[in-house]
Amino acid sequence: MRTGIIISCIIGMLCLAQQGIAEDQERSADHDSLRSLREKVTKSMNAGDMKGLRDCLAKEFIFIASDQTVLTDLDGMVKYWDGIFKDEKSPVTCMTTTFTADILTEFTDPNTGYCRGTSRDVYTLKNGRKIALNNTWSAVLVKENGEWKVAVAHVGVNFMDNPILAYNELSWFSRMCIALHLCDMPGEVKE
Repeated sequence: MRTGIIISCIIGMLCLAQQGIAEDQERSADHDSLRSLREKVTKSMNAGDMKGLRDCLAKEFIFIASDQTVLTDLDGMVKYWDGIFKDEKSPVTCMTTTFTADILTEFTDPNTGYCRGTSRDVYTLKNGRKIALNNTWSAVLVKENGEWKVAVAHVGVNFMDNPILAYNELSWFSRMCIALHLCDMPGEVKE
């Protein structure tokens, strides 16, 4: 009788171990898919491809940009993007970004997870200068029709420490030196 109980316990532990291995392999595949999604988002944003970015988002989504603009549809995304980079009055012409995840996605159920990290956005100004801005982001991810998508993304900039504030706090003399290219702007990137 004891032998039967011991064998049952061993078989039960082996089944649980096997299930754990299968779950780890599934999660590993999910993490690979999520890394691929992050690359697609990055590529779309760097190309200014709002349709490509929309393909990375869930059917219903919320994207909160670093200036805290809330976007929930493709038309709004295009209007927002064009207003920043194509409007004659805008001081910037383009942006490139690099996203880094600080943690592996934490799964709340088989089809939902969340992640957080940082990004480094480099904005090209109309005068050709490039300014880097560091952000923090968080995202809720969902699996729709077998594919991982971004359901919620929130990007935040440090409103107490960033190149725009640093520039605004400069003296008139420092601003003149920047205008004459005698010194760099706060956050300026040399490539």
